[in-house]
Amino acid sequence: MNEILELKPKFLYEDFNASNGSINIPKNSEPVKLDDLISLKNDLENVCLFWSKNQANFNPIVSAYYKRVIAKSNRIKGLFKNSLDENNELIVGSKFYKEDNFQKQVITYCVSFKDLNKALENLNNIIKIVKKNFSNGLTHQIIEQINQNKYQKIFDSNDNQISKTKFVSIIVDAYYLNTLKVDNDIKKFLIIQ
Repeated sequence: MNEILELKPKFLYEDFNASNGSINIPKNSEPVKLDDLISLKNDLENVCLFWSKNQANFNPIVSAYYKRVIAKSNRIKGLFKNSLDENNELIVGSKFYKEDNFQKQVITYCVSFKDLNKALENLNNIIKIVKKNFSNGLTHQIIEQINQNKYQKIFDSNDNQISKTKFVSIIVDAYYLNTLKVDNDIKKFLIIQ
């Protein structure tokens, strides 16, 4: 006859910690500085300028040059759309390149003008917040504190027109991104047409 095995485990419960599963830059990494955000904003302005001068019968194509080969979970999360999945739906290509003997990745996105303009607006809001509150940059520890609502007053202020989640997502995007631009292949294609 079969014996019945009965398990009586002890269940341990922990309080929810906001940092569990929250997005952040890697520990002990260089902080995201104001200059990084301004550079990203300038790149995006150049992309918008190019596409406003070279109108095509399709949405603008933007190449995101990453600092290294990027994990799927570290692709753009908040810059163009509100989530990683929504941003992943905008991907139309990917390639690798070598710079300084390191393999790096370019992911190409097809983004509407509306989303590009919203991204610029968000970057401008983030730059204002960083200038005013985080002049030394945003480290892993500071982002963790933001995720734990220790800076909630900043995001509750009527002056700031960006949510905490969007703010952190774009800061993390800026950490992984090297530059945004329109590739020469696209420029040549538009000239040929």
